[in-house]
This record gives sequence, C-alpha cells and structure tokens, in this order.
Amino acid sequence: MRRLRRQLSAVGDPAIGRRVLQETAHTIGPYAWRLLGEADRERLRRHTRLAASLASPMVPVNASILMRLLDGGQLTVASGVRGIEMSDGGFRVLCGDTELRADTVINAVNPPPRAVPSAAGPLVASLVSGGPATPHPSGGLVAADPRLTVVGDLAGGGSFNTSSIAGIAAQAVRAAESLT
Repeated sequence: MRRLRRQLSAVGDPAIGRRVLQETAHTIGPYAWRLLGEADRERLRRHTRLAASLASPMVPVNASILMRLLDGGQLTVASGVRGIEMSDGGFRVLCGDTELRADTVINAVNPPPRAVPSAAGPLVASLVSGGPATPHPSGGLVAADPRLTVVGDLAGGGSFNTSSIAGIAAQAVRAAESLT
C-alpha cells in the first residue's frame, strides 16, 4: 500500500525524472539489454520485480480505485497465502499464522518473467518438440526457424522488463515486414 500510495502521489509531480526513466526503460532498455554481458543480465534478472515496479507502475485510475477500496476496508491485500478454502458461502484464506474471511478472492500474483501461460502450453510444447523453437536458458523461446518470430515476454533472451504494447506492436510490424 505504501508503494502504491507513493507511486500515485508521483503522477502529477512536475519533476519529470521518473517519467523519463520509465519511457527510457521501455524504449531504449531492449537495445541496451543486448549490449550487456550475461553476468549483468543475471544481476538485473534478480531484481525483476523492483525494476518492473519502477518502469511500469500501475495505471493511475486503477491505483486510485485500489487505494479507495483499501482505505475503505473493502479490500485486503494478503501475502504468504498457504491455502484458500470454500467456507460458508465465502472463503477462508490461510496466510502465515493468520486466517482471513473473504466474500471474493482475487489472485493478483504475477507469473515469473517469460512464464508460459497455461493456454499456450500445448503450442509452446509443439514448437519445441517439432523443432522450430528452442527454450532459452533464462526462459522463453528462441526461434530456430526463420519463418517463426517470437515477440513479447515469451521471447527468449529478452530484457527483464515486461514488454510494452508499443514494443510488441513494433516487433509485430518487423515480423510482418520480414514475411512480405
């Protein structure tokens, strides 16, 4: 909550340094990533969540809604969840040594970078087993066939930073141009 409140208060800040950092991370970051040695890349991968929270803070309108719900006691954020069980028309949430009751539970845990979404699992498995793609050592896929392009967070060897919509669109344009 403290981080979210701090990020939300920085939205209208006239000092533009943070915004420049955010834009730079998305526009120049992928190019700079390719220039780094593997040791530097691994160091940055260990700090993925911190880097992502600085480079891609929550959209302000969503942050405002969450803060209003948190401040009003309508929403609780819980970490260290060990289990969730149905109970009396709601849920019993086991967190560490405590137990919470909830009417609704939302899983807001981000998957690890370059994780394969379950719906894409069969596609990824067929690409790897069929040979047109290979797994990258740090996660994601690398095209082994020139007719295949992997874009976005699933692209192996990419930066620690989550792809922006603009970045994915630019990659898709390059892929389409290479096909034509």
